[in-house]
Amino acid sequence: MPTRFRTSSELKRMTAQQLADISFYDILNALHSLSFGSTYRGFLAGLLPENLHVLKSGLFPVMFEGIWSSISQKGRDYLHLAAQFFVNINKSIEKNYDGLPPINAFRNGMTSEKAGGAMSLDASDKHGRIFLMYCFLTCSPVIRYLCRYQKRDSDYNRMYWTIIVKLLEMALSFESWVCQKEHKPEDILGDDGKPESSTAHMRICQFLHKLRTFCPTLTSAEFRTTKFHQCLHFPRYIHEHGSMLNFDSNRPESMAIKNLKDPASHTQRRHNTLSYQTALKYLDQLTVLDAQRIITQQTLNKVEWSEPFEYINNMTDKVVHGSAKDITCTGTKFAIDYWYNNDNDQHNVQVAWQNKGDAPLEGFDNAILKYVSERLFNSTDGGRIHDETVAGFTMLKFGDGRKFHAHPYARNERPKHDWVLIKWSEFDDPVPARVEMFLDLRECNLKFDNMHQIHPDRLLDGTNSIPFRHINKVLTNSVYAVVTSAESNKCSRNDVTPYHIQTSLCYRVMMESFHRLVEVSSFDQKCFAFMNNVGCGDDSDNTAIVFHHTDDWPDIFINGCPGT
Repeated sequence: MPTRFRTSSELKRMTAQQLADISFYDILNALHSLSFGSTYRGFLAGLLPENLHVLKSGLFPVMFEGIWSSISQKGRDYLHLAAQFFVNINKSIEKNYDGLPPINAFRNGMTSEKAGGAMSLDASDKHGRIFLMYCFLTCSPVIRYLCRYQKRDSDYNRMYWTIIVKLLEMALSFESWVCQKEHKPEDILGDDGKPESSTAHMRICQFLHKLRTFCPTLTSAEFRTTKFHQCLHFPRYIHEHGSMLNFDSNRPESMAIKNLKDPASHTQRRHNTLSYQTALKYLDQLTVLDAQRIITQQTLNKVEWSEPFEYINNMTDKVVHGSAKDITCTGTKFAIDYWYNNDNDQHNVQVAWQNKGDAPLEGFDNAILKYVSERLFNSTDGGRIHDETVAGFTMLKFGDGRKFHAHPYARNERPKHDWVLIKWSEFDDPVPARVEMFLDLRECNLKFDNMHQIHPDRLLDGTNSIPFRHINKVLTNSVYAVVTSAESNKCSRNDVTPYHIQTSLCYRVMMESFHRLVEVSSFDQKCFAFMNNVGCGDDSDNTAIVFHHTDDWPDIFINGCPGT
């Protein structure tokens, strides 16, 4: 039957059989039995909302444009410079920290598109831009600068930016909550058993209301879009179809862009060969898929099935952290040589890299080398090394998959110092610290002076917790790390300025002005953190911003951020 347009009056005159003859067959899938209704939002209002189009490609760009329009030109230039520094230091955070979005596309500025503008930002990049903006607004120098250089005839003071920070927190935690593998029934169902009265629905309404209220430059038409309204349907569809990942379109969309929407993106984009290369790429893909199918079928025919393995649910509990079997010292190797010059009464330290080509353009900070010299070679408190050389390395691997880096200038591009949570016996929660250097003392000869004056807490007690109040713990033949630790796991009110905004996804700590030598067995887990000045602020502010693990963000969204 040829396809033609039918008016509503014509459809109303048809019988049930006539309507059935021109209708599609029923498809029993997630779209089955959905009522598209007759609302002004049309057909798309009945489709399942999903993270890619509703949030990442829908609300997140709207949010950024609304916030960006409220910043003066000086403020934008300031954020462009901050983005260049911040992204260079934190490249590929999505690979190092689970759940964080990529930010590499903004290495040239907040509004720069990757590949010099050759490609528009994809959904993940738009998500990363919201996260990057949130990181900047948690820094007090940025807030102070934006409040000082406002747009003409505007009143975007600290109170306004505090509300914007809360809005960004709700957006990021909302996205984490939607993308959970499992949802708690009490979050998506109210007391009456309906999703419309649930806690999640209430939090989503609060988020949408704040977005509409505090993005004043956006027109009302932009809030009547389907993507804005579809956020309200997340609790119901999660209740009916399970996790949003069951009907997520990230992977199909990625394949569709390459194969259907823009097949010429993998060609040389030349007019005379465009059609030929497009067809050739498509033929290559079919050939590879056919070959893969044949190989898979041949492999399955040869497999001899055996009894299934008995899997261990929690293998990390059986690992002895800090033992020689669990720890792998890898990365770039170096040695720290120490000698004493009697002529001028001078202590000398030199870093010798294993291979000549491994020497970075920028080495370790002099303050770190001075501390290593004083602690390992000249200390009379807690033991010292009787040798003149100690081995070092730049990457530490644990048997459970954890990796930590400490390189002064990795690949001659940027310093790479991971942040870690360290277990101290005086604190219930781990304390964040920045890893400066790794040292291997397993083959060193140790010498101890005045052992009778050492407090018992500082002796090796068989646990992974370290007494915090003693700076120098007794040395052992173990693997150590030089760290710059925080004073505690939270910053006191006396250590912050009026431009420090209280946040929920991250917290602020005051860093110590000296270094510590700790055993790597005290490492808990890696954490994402950065100094408050973001590279172009006040260096006298010695505070750092530490993010909670992304697994905690969904609960923050449901329980509510302070101030929302």
